Amino acid sequence: MEARIKAIEEGLKPNAAQLKELVEKKAEKLGDKSPSKRGNIIDIFSATVPDPVEAGVAAD
Repeated sequence: MEARIKAIEEGLKPNAAQLKELVEKKAEKLGDKSPSKRGNIIDIFSATVPDPVEAGVAAD
């Protein structure tokens, strides 16, 4: 099980780095705009982080 989790985490590292870069670029562009005009971090998170069940990790 640990090996499977590690493999999934390793597979997500490139996506995480890409997401971090994208978020940093967008944050720079937003500057001092009000939070209500910025994207919701929960929406970004849910769109980019896979559901554990879909990734094949069984919930115990």
